[in-house]
Amino acid sequence: MKPPSPSIQPNPLNQIGSANDQQILLTSGGTIYITRYARAHITFDGGMTWTTYPINYNSYAQTADPAVSFDADGTAYLATVGALNSQNPNGIGSATAPDIIVVRSSDGGRTWTNPVRVASGSGSPAKGSPGVVNDKDYIAAWGHGNAIVTWTVFNQGIHGSYLSSPIFASATHDGDVT
Repeated sequence: MKPPSPSIQPNPLNQIGSANDQQILLTSGGTIYITRYARAHITFDGGMTWTTYPINYNSYAQTADPAVSFDADGTAYLATVGALNSQNPNGIGSATAPDIIVVRSSDGGRTWTNPVRVASGSGSPAKGSPGVVNDKDYIAAWGHGNAIVTWTVFNQGIHGSYLSSPIFASATHDGDVT
């Protein structure tokens, strides 16, 4: 079977760059609040101007390490790691092991779907519990509604000890519906 040809974004003036956005707030009482989200920066004029449009990550309190790709129809896919967290009394975030999630935009990045969970993490890395830490996500899209996400599964033992780190992949052929 011949591999698919790389797709070209039908509108080359529409580009999306993605980056981590971390903000730290220190209150007058000494409490630290941290927000960390993957953002998509969009241009419709070939990079002359850029705008950040909101992505609703629903219950995910942290997202990071985004990767983005367009299919041949101009649908954008953004993969990221997403974790739930809470602020403890010392102000340090206590996060769950990250999931791999994907959001999609059919209007060049102006609006994004709710996140679809591709893989679930388990345990709490901050507490050193055994579990699965998903990381190092990457996404590529091609054709009409096809995308593949790859990521590393870091299997951790007691106190965060290293067990293994296989690489996984998951593909959609229906535009991120399944």
